[in-house]
Amino acid sequence: MKPLWMPGLALALAALAVWGDHAAGVPLAVGAPVAFVIVWFLFASPSARFGGRIVRPVAKIIVFGLACLGLWAAGHAALAVGLLIFSAAINGLAQLPEIRALQGTTEGNRNGGGSSTA
Repeated sequence: MKPLWMPGLALALAALAVWGDHAAGVPLAVGAPVAFVIVWFLFASPSARFGGRIVRPVAKIIVFGLACLGLWAAGHAALAVGLLIFSAAINGLAQLPEIRALQGTTEGNRNGGGSSTA
């Protein structure tokens, strides 16, 4: 099972590329998603080095909010609203205890079963 946030992350990256191309061409179309990925992995991902109970949600709001604003600025208002609703729903669902339990089970299975007899 893939993490629940993966589709939203892919859409946000695409939104930033669209905004970057609209605002300054190819350099920003590449640079904005790269900056997004760096911020995501440092502050917002489940294994973020600098993530925490407050930092992680704030970083998610900032990166997804900027992606939505970028789409809006590029002239895609309906897509911006759709991305905002989708990312809010996905991130909200990810907070449910049932979903967290599923993701925890997935993490354990990926790391070799989750239990050790050594």
